[in-house]
Amino acid sequence: MAATMRGALEQLKRWTRRGPRWHKAVTLCLSDLEGDPIDPQVVRKAFEAAAKEAKMYLSPE
Repeated sequence: MAATMRGALEQLKRWTRRGPRWHKAVTLCLSDLEGDPIDPQVVRKAFEAAAKEAKMYLSPE
């Protein structure tokens, strides 16, 4: 799980558009990496919301 959070965090760091949803996703990833028990689905939804906010979301087909 830590590898997934690190990967998500690395992706988020590359984005140039950083709105409130981006900040929430980064905070959740960092909290998980620091050992806070966070539901992966919560992080996934936050990441997707940040991607949509940044106009970087690609819908899975």
